[in-house]
Amino acid sequence: MGDLFNVEWTSGDMTVSSVEFISKYVGMFAVIVISIVGFGIVMASILKNATHGLYAVSPKFWDRVDEVKKVELRGLNSAGRQRVAPGNNEVMKLIGTGMAVLLSLLPNIKAMTDFDDEVLDAKAYFMKAIPLMCLHIFIGVFIFFGYPAQVAQKASEFGTGLFDVVLTNVDPSAWVEELPDKLAVLKFSTDGAKNDTDKAINTAAKKVTTTYLGAVPSVTKEKRLEVALSIESWVASNMNGLEDYCNPDKYDMEVTATVYKFGNDPKESVERVYNQTSNGVTTYAWYTDFSKFEPKGTEDVSDWFIRYDLIFTAVASSGKGDSAADTKMTVRITTNANGEKATADLGSGGYVKSGSSCGGTAVLNNTDEQIDVNIEVNGGTLTIIPKASKDKTALAGNGISYITNVSRLSYSVTGFTAKIREIVADGSASVPTFEDSSTGKNWKFGDSPSAEE
Repeated sequence: MGDLFNVEWTSGDMTVSSVEFISKYVGMFAVIVISIVGFGIVMASILKNATHGLYAVSPKFWDRVDEVKKVELRGLNSAGRQRVAPGNNEVMKLIGTGMAVLLSLLPNIKAMTDFDDEVLDAKAYFMKAIPLMCLHIFIGVFIFFGYPAQVAQKASEFGTGLFDVVLTNVDPSAWVEELPDKLAVLKFSTDGAKNDTDKAINTAAKKVTTTYLGAVPSVTKEKRLEVALSIESWVASNMNGLEDYCNPDKYDMEVTATVYKFGNDPKESVERVYNQTSNGVTTYAWYTDFSKFEPKGTEDVSDWFIRYDLIFTAVASSGKGDSAADTKMTVRITTNANGEKATADLGSGGYVKSGSSCGGTAVLNNTDEQIDVNIEVNGGTLTIIPKASKDKTALAGNGISYITNVSRLSYSVTGFTAKIREIVADGSASVPTFEDSSTGKNWKFGDSPSAEE
């Protein structure tokens, strides 16, 4: 699957510079909230316990306050005005009008406890209120010191550890191999190859094998594995000597495979395209009869043929912009007196194009000093500007010998695109010239190398 599930792209990392500020400020905010909440729970628990103790030392007194508060609440009508309610006169007679007024000014401590519906005396205080306070304080300390996160971490480690065990001990390919009948996991000797040639052989062999077995569905699972290895060996022998074409930095490779039936021999068409090059595209083709690999299925393959073609396209001619081959441009570069910039006349046509953040490393004349530069193309003029102001003096005193590591600069004409990786200064260059590093072709500004062999 290539890099589709690259771990670096599919897992979180708050240390990445682009999101580091999020972890910094969100983390600080989280610490503040956790500290306030944890401390608040502890303080609230202690204050509530003090309230419990206050009630426990004089429960009858606070019961009277609670009764007066409830009578007052029942005595309010919907408009908020006092009215005479049942039981109000009895309370006044019991504790007196003055005392009732005094008690009404006190807070309802009983209602503020967790034991509103029962009497909390000294014994109940020590048996119930203090254990409840300890539990609440434990919750506050638990949060304050980050134990929920630690518990969650252990739980997640257990879960991910379980997944690791499953992923380590379960082979999806082995599951597929257990499927019955004709399905088989085709294995090639070049699977997991590291060098370019074996990778190309693997790609071609898989394409040919898929096409071949698709035409003979009756072949058994065991025989399919033998056929795959036989086809791979045949493909490898055909590609002997094509190592340079298998270099992906120089050529793109396309594979096609075709089945010919009923005696339709592809020999003539194969010979016509074998080792033929046109406009930077080289084609090779091979074929053989089906019986070579002994499929031993129920199909009659006595007059069948399998053919495959390899189409190599020089990446400089692929028209893929930044995917094109590296190219060197030679041009006359003139530096102005104060070193603010250097320019090169490209001529008309607008073939050289600069992208965003186009730049490179300029090596100065008569010195090994290197400076970073930005590169811009406007019309027919290429402009080179030092990134640092301090480099202007050095540029003015020496001028540019060549520029390496050029990025986002390309030459485009008639459907051909090449990426310019190096710029060489030559005072005698009347027009810019180019050299393709993969093919060694040379051409002048305005021309396309596809026209030259």
